[in-house]
Amino acid sequence: MSKIRYILPGDPLVEPKLLVAKQHDIEINLDISDAAYCLNKSRHNQDFSLFLLANQALEILLEIENNKTPTLLSLERLKDNFQQLGLIPYSHQLECVRCVIEEMNGQAILADEVGLGKTIEAGLIIREYFLRDLVEKVLILTPASLTRQWEWELRQKLGLRVFRQRTILDWQNSRLLVASLETAKREPHASLVKEVNWDMVIVDEAHRLKNHKTQAYRFVSELKKKHLLLITATPMQNNLRELFNLVQL
Repeated sequence: MSKIRYILPGDPLVEPKLLVAKQHDIEINLDISDAAYCLNKSRHNQDFSLFLLANQALEILLEIENNKTPTLLSLERLKDNFQQLGLIPYSHQLECVRCVIEEMNGQAILADEVGLGKTIEAGLIIREYFLRDLVEKVLILTPASLTRQWEWELRQKLGLRVFRQRTILDWQNSRLLVASLETAKREPHASLVKEVNWDMVIVDEAHRLKNHKTQAYRFVSELKKKHLLLITATPMQNNLRELFNLVQL
């Protein structure tokens, strides 16, 4: 008989993760934002309960045991966010998330044309990896002019607790950090960033790394990272060597 156990904020072992244990035991730890989500739904008498969440977790477990591709975990949580903003994820965005996670092991170039929602795709990928408990520390490197936009979109559209780098301590202490590539590649920041074991690094406007001789390219290549997403609408501007350099990262 499968059993579900929930740990709410204040209980021991409060870490946001989904653990699939032996003998169909499922333990779902809810962090403060998860609990707030549940309470808000119940107050508005919406069709939501921990029972539904438990059923979803069990379905995922059975899919994994039957060697089927598990459904994306984050979509149910994201529906409300998108509906409130009048947005829904497009089919090409969902297919991108599935492909990056399940076929490419989090190593990909997101090269959709301008306006097709590459930031949303990256945010969905981050959310999915967090929900699967596959990443703990994520670094997003962008041009300085885009750090605020990234922070806003990930917070408002995807409900992610993201922080923008402001002090030298943020490199070690932040779980999901948006920072300027221009700042990160310079000392005293560069040495600190390279010391961290990043589970995922995301680089926006990645065509700026097309030249393997630049400081920015060398910096990104030297980062300790398990997964790397490069975001650019123009992965190749002049010749195939530029694309090759990006793939080599």
